Amino acid sequence: MSPRAPRLYFAYGSNLSLTQMATRCPGSYYIGRAVLPDHRWQINQRGYANVVACPGFTVHGLVYELNNGDGNDNNNNNDDDETRLDRSEGVHSGAYTKALLSVVLYPAPAAAQRRTRVVAKEGLLFNGSGSGGADGGERRRTASLQERVLVYLSEQFVRPGLPRDEYVDRMNRGIRDAVMMGVPEAYFENVVRASIPDRPPPPPPPSRAQSVGRTRERPRPRSVSVSVEEERDPPGVVWGREDPRRRSWTPNVLGWQYSGYVGGGRQVEDRGLYRIYHAERPY
Repeated sequence: MSPRAPRLYFAYGSNLSLTQMATRCPGSYYIGRAVLPDHRWQINQRGYANVVACPGFTVHGLVYELNNGDGNDNNNNNDDDETRLDRSEGVHSGAYTKALLSVVLYPAPAAAQRRTRVVAKEGLLFNGSGSGGADGGERRRTASLQERVLVYLSEQFVRPGLPRDEYVDRMNRGIRDAVMMGVPEAYFENVVRASIPDRPPPPPPPSRAQSVGRTRERPRPRSVSVSVEEERDPPGVVWGREDPRRRSWTPNVLGWQYSGYVGGGRQVEDRGLYRIYHAERPY
């Protein structure tokens, strides 16, 4: 199948997060911010963001260019950005449908229109100051009406609902990125915060080194070898003196056990922290 032409995509939900967008669409470029007229933002009954047609309302968001001709960029499959995004948005399951709508585009300075993954990795370029900030160079750029921009929306699930808990965290990450990239903070305060509470991001999961470190701090069980002639038998362990061989007993959550000692005809007696193994004859 021949590659599709690049397409502009308007994000208004969790894909406002540059990191999430870079993961979902590794070949995408950040283009700028935009306003979708005559639509209203909502959390629908599925618990995710949606936009519904509503005259007089506007929705703010970010615009990315989906690189549909470079879907194999540092990946192990040939899916292009739009195919990946269709899968993430649940197009085939009916969660969202695709629409081509007109938005008012405020393009970022040329230096800022780079791979989304680069912008996410090297830091947000709009910091509210300087010639490249949201209060500087962007204001001097002329907004333009951009037609046929891809928007994912749900025409089936349009009733207001409550956000899913994990989605609140993803939306908060997207809101922080969008504000840094020039989207007015007042928009989120007046529209989005009614559904998405502001809360700090969850702590990152422990690193492998931290996990290993915690594991090494735990006392490790010791194996002991005893014989019937010795009186150092582990607590709760009983055997007959007809077997003089040494056996290795290892502590575990059930106590001391040595599965090699017992075979056919065994009986297991549970005494709280320890299990006592009885055998009809020694192995």
